[in-house]
Amino acid sequence: MTSIVSAAFAVALAAGPTLLQLQTANKESTVSYTGVHKFHTFTGVTHDLTGAARILPDGTAQIQIRAPVASFDSGNGNRDAHMKETVEAEKYPDVSVRCLAKLAGPTSQKAAADCEVNLHGVSEKVSVPVDLTFDNPTTVHAVGSFAVSWDGFHIERPKLLFVPIDDKGDVKFDLRFAGP
Repeated sequence: MTSIVSAAFAVALAAGPTLLQLQTANKESTVSYTGVHKFHTFTGVTHDLTGAARILPDGTAQIQIRAPVASFDSGNGNRDAHMKETVEAEKYPDVSVRCLAKLAGPTSQKAAADCEVNLHGVSEKVSVPVDLTFDNPTTVHAVGSFAVSWDGFHIERPKLLFVPIDDKGDVKFDLRFAGP
């Protein structure tokens, strides 16, 4: 079965780039961030994503994802409003990620993606480990996580009782892409 899928992938790539759209219906794709405070840990989640991946004939994958900052929901409206204020969501309404990765064909694999994260008007380069599962040559599930520094994005960290959240935050993603 793997050789049939690999052959189909090779044929698809020989024809040119393969465009895969991020699947967002029914909340199929998710991005979240986790912040840590001395008194608690919190997670903001969004399903309001746009994006695509393009796989080139040489196996290079180009990925771009975008989410409105205001769409992240931690389950606490007050905290969410403060986070939007802190990251200046009105001035910088989106967070975006652009990545390049080299794929070894349409089989389940671990890949390293070189990404550029843009948040709060600041771009940071991040190496992101990604677990990929191909259901077929044009359907892929990507899961992974990476750490960010709020200070690195020039974000004044929110405070509770005069104590700021930790500088390190974690971003997790669970993305599904599909092609024609």
